[in-house]
Amino acid sequence: MKLIKAIRPLYILITSVLAALQGVAWVLVLTLVVLYALGIATTRLIGQRMIFPTGAHIPLHVTEPFATVPDSMFTLFRVMSGATSQE
Repeated sequence: MKLIKAIRPLYILITSVLAALQGVAWVLVLTLVVLYALGIATTRLIGQRMIFPTGAHIPLHVTEPFATVPDSMFTLFRVMSGATSQE
């Protein structure tokens, strides 16, 4: 710790990295909140088939990724990050 405080440029670098990490943490929190809110919405609309007409035949592979809120969040994260399909 004394070495970091003794070398001024190193001290500035460390404090700047810590400040940047604080910003990254807030972006992570915002991302999780948005994914959670959209996960709830997609679970209700797609997973529980509320968005589809009554009596319509919807294949299971369409609604399965949205069966639960964690599944919906993971599917939305994959879409957000541009991951390729599981199949």
